[in-house]
Amino acid sequence: MTQHAPPFRRVAEGMTKRDAFKPRGHRLCRIQWLARRQRGLTLIEVLVSVVIFSIALLGTARLLVQQDRLGQEPMHRTLATMAASDLMQRMQLSPERSNSYTGVYEAATSEEDTFVQRDLADWTDQLFNKILLPEPIACVTVEQGVATIIISWQTRTVLPSSDNFPSCLKDDTEKRSWVRMKATIS
Repeated sequence: MTQHAPPFRRVAEGMTKRDAFKPRGHRLCRIQWLARRQRGLTLIEVLVSVVIFSIALLGTARLLVQQDRLGQEPMHRTLATMAASDLMQRMQLSPERSNSYTGVYEAATSEEDTFVQRDLADWTDQLFNKILLPEPIACVTVEQGVATIIISWQTRTVLPSSDNFPSCLKDDTEKRSWVRMKATIS
């Protein structure tokens, strides 16, 4: 096995230090030779990469939390629309009894004496116990053959104030969204 001498000469007599750092038989300068000898990473390089990775990871976590918060609103709106549509169809099946559905519902009703009360008990049970809207409130009005159903729920974010917030709901309008559905009952 032959050993290779380092690419730099030893300082000999009559040789300047500058001459000693000239490569012997190689076209490498000293910096390139040292770079080839270095293996691995320095501690500073590792710390800088850990800091950069941590900042990126925190940004990603914040984005996921915000996406989760904003992603629930469309789901709640869809569920409220489905519940309003369900009640509207129930009212259209018995138009002569549609005035009996009028009211503000903040909890499931349990009265089941008449057909409408059983129907409302079933619907409010779905709205308040199965659909899982946060703090739902339902307002039902019937005027001149036109039924209006408003379903409101609590949101996490503060919404811009609205002039057309339903009057039948509570005054806490800052963090509430709602769906309004109108249809002719005939």
